[in-house]
Amino acid sequence: MVKGKVIVGAVGASLSVLLISGCGGGNDSMPVTARACDGSSACVATVAGNGQHGNVDGAAQDAQFSMPHSVAIDLESNVHVADYGNNSLTRLISKGTVSTPSEDPVSFPYPANVATDASGNRYVADAYGNRILKETPAGETTILAGTGQSGASDGDAATATFSMPTGLAFDAQGALYVADMGNGKIRKITLI
Repeated sequence: MVKGKVIVGAVGASLSVLLISGCGGGNDSMPVTARACDGSSACVATVAGNGQHGNVDGAAQDAQFSMPHSVAIDLESNVHVADYGNNSLTRLISKGTVSTPSEDPVSFPYPANVATDASGNRYVADAYGNRILKETPAGETTILAGTGQSGASDGDAATATFSMPTGLAFDAQGALYVADMGNGKIRKITLI
Protein backbone atom coordinates (compact mmCIF):
# COMPACT_ATOMS: atom_id res chain seq x y z
CA MET A 1 0.00 0.00 0.00
CA VAL A 2 1.41 3.39 -0.96
CA LYS A 3 1.26 6.04 1.77
CA GLY A 4 2.10 9.75 1.71
CA LYS A 5 3.05 12.16 -1.04
CA VAL A 6 6.74 11.89 -1.83
CA ILE A 7 9.00 12.44 -4.83
CA VAL A 8 10.65 9.07 -5.43
CA GLY A 9 12.90 9.76 -8.38
CA ALA A 10 13.67 11.95 -11.34
CA VAL A 11 13.07 10.47 -14.76
CA GLY A 12 14.38 13.33 -16.83
CA ALA A 13 15.59 16.88 -16.61
CA SER A 14 12.21 18.29 -15.62
CA LEU A 15 10.13 15.19 -14.98
CA SER A 16 9.51 13.61 -11.59
CA VAL A 17 7.48 10.69 -10.37
CA LEU A 18 5.14 11.30 -7.43
CA LEU A 19 3.39 8.80 -5.25
CA ILE A 20 0.07 9.83 -3.76
CA SER A 21 -1.69 8.15 -0.86
CA GLY A 22 -4.58 5.83 -1.47
CA CYS A 23 -5.52 2.46 -2.79
CA GLY A 24 -5.43 1.58 -6.45
CA GLY A 25 -3.74 3.97 -8.81
CA GLY A 26 -3.22 4.66 -12.43
CA ASN A 27 -4.80 7.01 -14.86
CA ASP A 28 -8.38 6.05 -15.67
CA SER A 29 -8.08 7.65 -19.12
CA MET A 30 -5.41 5.07 -19.95
CA PRO A 31 -7.01 1.97 -21.51
CA VAL A 32 -6.42 -1.32 -19.78
CA THR A 33 -7.72 -4.73 -20.63
CA ALA A 34 -10.68 -6.09 -18.69
CA ARG A 35 -9.49 -7.60 -15.47
CA ALA A 36 -10.82 -10.32 -13.28
CA CYS A 37 -9.52 -9.28 -9.87
CA ASP A 38 -11.09 -10.23 -6.58
CA GLY A 39 -9.89 -7.10 -4.79
CA SER A 40 -7.77 -8.97 -2.25
CA SER A 41 -4.41 -8.53 -3.96
CA ALA A 42 -2.65 -6.42 -6.56
CA CYS A 43 -4.25 -6.44 -10.00
CA VAL A 44 -2.35 -6.73 -13.29
CA ALA A 45 -3.67 -5.30 -16.58
CA THR A 46 -2.26 -4.62 -20.05
CA VAL A 47 -1.98 -0.92 -20.89
CA ALA A 48 -0.60 -1.18 -24.44
CA GLY A 49 0.59 -3.77 -26.90
CA ASN A 50 -1.26 -6.58 -28.62
CA GLY A 51 1.42 -9.18 -27.91
CA GLN A 52 2.75 -9.24 -31.49
CA HIS A 53 6.35 -8.09 -31.84
CA GLY A 54 6.72 -5.17 -34.23
CA ASN A 55 6.76 -1.39 -34.54
CA VAL A 56 3.15 -0.26 -34.89
CA ASP A 57 1.79 3.01 -33.48
CA GLY A 58 -1.90 3.76 -33.00
CA ALA A 59 -4.57 2.66 -30.54
CA ALA A 60 -2.91 1.24 -27.41
CA GLN A 61 -4.57 -2.18 -27.72
CA ASP A 62 -3.40 -2.51 -31.37
CA ALA A 63 0.13 -1.15 -30.95
CA GLN A 64 3.18 -3.36 -31.28
CA PHE A 65 6.48 -3.21 -29.39
CA SER A 66 9.61 -5.28 -29.91
CA MET A 67 11.28 -6.00 -26.58
CA PRO A 68 10.23 -2.99 -24.48
CA HIS A 69 12.77 -2.93 -21.65
CA SER A 70 12.26 0.25 -19.67
CA VAL A 71 9.39 2.58 -18.73
CA ALA A 72 9.16 6.05 -17.22
CA ILE A 73 6.06 8.02 -16.24
CA ASP A 74 5.91 11.80 -16.53
CA LEU A 75 3.85 14.22 -14.43
CA GLU A 76 0.96 14.05 -16.91
CA SER A 77 0.80 10.23 -16.60
CA ASN A 78 2.22 9.66 -20.08
CA VAL A 79 4.19 6.42 -20.29
CA HIS A 80 7.56 6.62 -22.07
CA VAL A 81 8.85 3.23 -23.29
CA ALA A 82 12.39 2.35 -24.35
CA ASP A 83 11.78 -0.22 -27.12
CA TYR A 84 15.06 -2.14 -27.37
CA GLY A 85 14.01 -4.35 -30.29
CA ASN A 86 13.16 -1.30 -32.38
CA ASN A 87 16.63 0.27 -32.25
CA SER A 88 15.92 1.65 -28.76
CA LEU A 89 13.27 4.03 -30.08
CA THR A 90 11.33 5.84 -27.40
CA ARG A 91 7.61 5.13 -27.70
CA LEU A 92 4.99 7.28 -25.97
CA ILE A 93 1.65 6.06 -24.58
CA SER A 94 -0.72 8.99 -24.09
CA LYS A 95 -4.52 9.13 -23.95
CA GLY A 96 -4.94 5.61 -25.30
CA THR A 97 -2.56 6.04 -28.23
CA VAL A 98 1.00 4.86 -28.86
CA SER A 99 3.29 7.09 -30.92
CA THR A 100 6.98 7.39 -31.73
CA PRO A 101 8.12 10.98 -31.07
CA SER A 102 11.13 12.28 -33.01
CA GLU A 103 12.67 13.43 -29.70
CA ASP A 104 11.90 12.56 -26.09
CA PRO A 105 13.23 14.43 -23.03
CA VAL A 106 13.16 11.33 -20.82
CA SER A 107 16.43 9.85 -19.67
CA PHE A 108 15.66 6.31 -18.56
CA PRO A 109 16.83 5.33 -15.07
CA TYR A 110 19.43 2.65 -14.47
CA PRO A 111 18.87 0.04 -13.29
CA ALA A 112 15.44 0.07 -14.90
CA ASN A 113 14.36 -3.13 -13.18
CA VAL A 114 14.01 -1.52 -9.72
CA ALA A 115 11.47 1.02 -8.41
CA THR A 116 10.97 2.27 -4.84
CA ASP A 117 7.70 3.40 -3.23
CA ALA A 118 7.14 6.10 -0.60
CA SER A 119 7.39 3.53 2.23
CA GLY A 120 10.87 2.47 1.12
CA ASN A 121 9.76 -0.84 -0.38
CA ARG A 122 11.80 -1.87 -3.42
CA TYR A 123 10.11 -3.58 -6.35
CA VAL A 124 12.31 -5.74 -8.58
CA ALA A 125 11.54 -7.12 -12.03
CA ASP A 126 12.75 -10.73 -11.92
CA ALA A 127 13.17 -11.08 -15.70
CA TYR A 128 14.05 -14.77 -15.84
CA GLY A 129 11.72 -15.72 -12.98
CA ASN A 130 8.79 -13.97 -14.73
CA ARG A 131 7.74 -12.23 -11.50
CA ILE A 132 7.71 -8.87 -9.77
CA LEU A 133 9.24 -9.04 -6.29
CA LYS A 134 8.72 -6.70 -3.33
CA GLU A 135 11.53 -6.14 -0.81
CA THR A 136 10.62 -4.36 2.44
CA PRO A 137 13.06 -2.07 4.28
CA ALA A 138 13.35 -4.89 6.87
CA GLY A 139 14.70 -7.21 4.15
CA GLU A 140 11.62 -9.41 3.66
CA THR A 141 11.13 -10.44 0.03
CA THR A 142 7.73 -11.53 -1.30
CA ILE A 143 6.25 -12.09 -4.74
CA LEU A 144 4.03 -9.13 -5.65
CA ALA A 145 2.82 -10.51 -8.98
CA GLY A 146 3.46 -13.39 -11.34
CA THR A 147 3.30 -17.15 -11.10
CA GLY A 148 6.84 -17.72 -12.30
CA GLN A 149 5.53 -19.26 -15.52
CA SER A 150 5.97 -17.41 -18.79
CA GLY A 151 2.70 -15.98 -20.11
CA ALA A 152 0.60 -12.87 -20.70
CA SER A 153 -2.40 -13.36 -18.40
CA ASP A 154 -3.90 -10.32 -16.67
CA GLY A 155 -5.87 -10.53 -13.41
CA ASP A 156 -5.05 -11.05 -9.76
CA ALA A 157 -1.38 -10.85 -8.89
CA ALA A 158 -1.26 -14.51 -7.84
CA THR A 159 -2.49 -15.74 -11.24
CA ALA A 160 -1.06 -13.09 -13.59
CA THR A 161 1.86 -14.11 -15.79
CA PHE A 162 4.76 -12.21 -17.35
CA SER A 163 7.47 -13.03 -19.88
CA MET A 164 10.79 -11.36 -19.11
CA PRO A 165 9.55 -8.30 -17.18
CA THR A 166 12.34 -5.74 -17.16
CA GLY A 167 11.48 -2.08 -16.55
CA LEU A 168 9.48 -0.68 -13.62
CA ALA A 169 8.13 2.80 -12.86
CA PHE A 170 5.42 4.24 -10.59
CA ASP A 171 2.87 6.76 -11.84
CA ALA A 172 1.55 9.70 -9.81
CA GLN A 173 -1.33 7.62 -8.43
CA GLY A 174 0.91 4.80 -7.19
CA ALA A 175 0.32 2.21 -9.93
CA LEU A 176 3.40 0.24 -10.95
CA TYR A 177 4.07 -0.01 -14.71
CA VAL A 178 6.04 -2.95 -16.11
CA ALA A 179 7.84 -3.29 -19.45
CA ASP A 180 6.94 -6.92 -20.24
CA MET A 181 9.69 -7.47 -22.79
CA GLY A 182 8.93 -11.07 -23.74
CA ASN A 183 5.28 -10.29 -24.41
CA GLY A 184 5.87 -6.96 -26.16
CA LYS A 185 3.41 -5.30 -23.77
CA ILE A 186 3.29 -2.58 -21.17
CA ARG A 187 1.51 -3.85 -18.05
CA LYS A 188 0.10 -2.00 -15.03
CA ILE A 189 -0.08 -3.32 -11.47
CA THR A 190 -2.66 -1.57 -9.32
CA LEU A 191 -1.69 -2.00 -5.68
CA ILE A 192 -4.65 -2.80 -3.45
